[in-house]
Amino acid sequence: MATHKRSITRETVRMMSALAPLIDISAISIVIAGTWAAAAARSGRSGLASGVRALLRLGHRGFDEGANRSALARCAVSISKRGALCSETDLPPDPDLAASVERYLSTGSLDKLHEAACEARKARLADRARGARLFETAGELAPVFGLVGTLFAITQLMPGPGFETSQTIMASLASAVLSTLYGVLTAHLVYFPIARAIERQSDAEEHVRSAMLDWFLNEIGPHRVRNTSQLRDAA
Repeated sequence: MATHKRSITRETVRMMSALAPLIDISAISIVIAGTWAAAAARSGRSGLASGVRALLRLGHRGFDEGANRSALARCAVSISKRGALCSETDLPPDPDLAASVERYLSTGSLDKLHEAACEARKARLADRARGARLFETAGELAPVFGLVGTLFAITQLMPGPGFETSQTIMASLASAVLSTLYGVLTAHLVYFPIARAIERQSDAEEHVRSAMLDWFLNEIGPHRVRNTSQLRDAA
């Protein structure tokens, strides 16, 4: 076991040594700092905030379909017994669904429910679009700042006092190449994939929301003869 651990340690050290020439802190700083400074300037404060929210949502479970469906079923049971205006029930945990249901309970109007749901959907889609656009902008700008890093490295070709000409030239050329590489890799392996992930999550969530709201409307609609025992089972 000890021999195996030493072997793994040696392999790790060998890999780190092989990757060391590919790490240039100054080039990384230019590409990342420049990309995000320009992306934030283009997108503005609202776009930056939307991007942060969208990124944080990717790391969470997001919309809880089970909890919201259960809450809507309880609402439907209460409405079937007492009517919309007299119903007393807990609202869904999702704020947008809760606002739509509350609008219906306070007015008894399905049109108001539709209106609230449409307003919330437009606001969500606009926020997600701004968030995705922030990362798309970063993906477009990263290669540009890779070239900026390349140009900066070329300006360092002249050796300073105490440095050999060949060493300075090789170090500057390596930094120039790495800057371009960092720009292309971060664009296509980080920023664009994050933008697509935000869009996919948004599409999937909106599909679930739409199906859930259609189900709820079908249960509370005036044309529906409800079986309260089935609704109670769903709750």
